[in-house]
Amino acid sequence: MSTAVSPQIAAPARVPRLFPLYLTPFEEYMLWDDRTDYPMTFVVKMEFDGKLNRDAITDALPKALSRHPLLQANVKPAKGNRVCWVAAEQPNVEISWGAIDEPLELPRGEAIDLRQEVGLRVWIRATEDR
Repeated sequence: MSTAVSPQIAAPARVPRLFPLYLTPFEEYMLWDDRTDYPMTFVVKMEFDGKLNRDAITDALPKALSRHPLLQANVKPAKGNRVCWVAAEQPNVEISWGAIDEPLELPRGEAIDLRQEVGLRVWIRATEDR
């Protein structure tokens, strides 16, 4: 008796359907409690020593964002007219590069309107060794 082995056929690549995605109760609280005078945003400040590889960071950001779909999403009415995460039409996050003593510019203010923009902004301030 002989056994024939058929070649493996790869399953078609499918992007898993994620959006629209309901907000969690905590996300709803953060959204509805957000105000111009008291934005529900936070700053993460990191300091590193060593030479900065600008090209590597520029290449890595889109790859990291692809692993975090909510950082490429907006909040809009969707399923049953409830507020949901939906894929952003303009999901790009730009890096604001500058010298270490250059102040951060906030042309839209500190608040992030998730209805209009994605929830991540990146500023990098550096010197030759830091």
